[in-house]
Amino acid sequence: MTPSAAPSMPKSSTFDIHLVNTGDNDIFDHYFEEAKARWESVLIGDLQDIPPQGIDWFYGKLNKEYKDTIDDIVIGYQISYIDGPGLVLGRAAPLYFRQTTGSPISGYMEFDFEDLATMAHEDIEVISKYSIF
Repeated sequence: MTPSAAPSMPKSSTFDIHLVNTGDNDIFDHYFEEAKARWESVLIGDLQDIPPQGIDWFYGKLNKEYKDTIDDIVIGYQISYIDGPGLVLGRAAPLYFRQTTGSPISGYMEFDFEDLATMAHEDIEVISKYSIF
């Protein structure tokens, strides 16, 4: 009896996260880019592109609109004043979902500038390694 061929691993396809800074502050952008790269290295699969729908994928939650094609998710973020230092660091939510799978199409994140400004850069790096931010 001859052994069968070893099973092959399925080909992985890339999962694309498109980040959009919708605010005026870009001081922390590199942390967002590092977190994005980390998650794209962990997530596999490719969701069907969502063509432009003529709507704002950020649902009016952020200062800028996004109406382009989405492959695989678009996340808007901004650093702004929420409540000052020591209380709310940030808030986030998915906004639109695919009807077929229930997976998010878009989402947003908002962070309090005064909280981030008082954090040590090492702390921000730890947060960015274990979350989408």
